[in-house]
Amino acid sequence: MERTARLLGAGESLYVPIYLALSAKERDEHNQAIVAARAALGEEAFSAAYEEGKKMTLDEAVAYALDET
Repeated sequence: MERTARLLGAGESLYVPIYLALSAKERDEHNQAIVAARAALGEEAFSAAYEEGKKMTLDEAVAYALDET
């Protein structure tokens, strides 16, 4: 779930610069993933991982998402 929180944070920071508009379904799925990760990790750990993700560049986020380790 920590990985999920990082990727959610990275996604959030990358949506705005490229003007990516999420559909209602995608927003709902995104919000559900945030709720699940926050519940699993707790607020403090979720927030820390989410903020780390928000600091990632696009290249870093892609590399992190593709890393299977």
